Amino acid sequence: MLLALFEELQSLDIFLAELYKHLDSSSNERPDISSIQRRIKKVTHDMDMCYGMMGSLFRSGSRQTLFASQVMRYADLYAASFINLLYYPFSYLFRAAHVLMPHESTVEHTHVDINEMESPLATRNRTSVDFKDTDYKRHQLTRSISEIKPPNLFPLAPQEITHCHDEDDDEEEEEEEEE
Repeated sequence: MLLALFEELQSLDIFLAELYKHLDSSSNERPDISSIQRRIKKVTHDMDMCYGMMGSLFRSGSRQTLFASQVMRYADLYAASFINLLYYPFSYLFRAAHVLMPHESTVEHTHVDINEMESPLATRNRTSVDFKDTDYKRHQLTRSISEIKPPNLFPLAPQEITHCHDEDDDEEEEEEEEE
């Protein structure tokens, strides 16, 4: 599932690149990419939901590292010459590539159904079906190295937004400086 989502994200990026391929700063047309942006937002949201409510470790934002989000926010582009920017239309959006961080590529991303988890209030009466299920889960946790798949290259996405931005309270700092 994760690989399919990442491949879909890459195909959407390729589609965007094809739309902008023959445009430059002299182009008056502006391609309508709103449907593609909505699809990208949905796919990245699905990828983020892999990490549940806490989000992916060391991530800030929907799918970017803090550095990538700052690059988008402050739009600092580095090139040998600013003339190179004339090869892009003025409506072009520069953004960081979708790449997994090292700790994410080594985690096996499996879907966990919340309904399968046993409530702490459940009774201790177990049936033979429960023991089989427990043995299967134990086997999944104690697999040998040869049974483990190669590291995943791309993360699954959370089902809902997993980040919030803290607002700095500048008034408190000003009061402390006055004292």
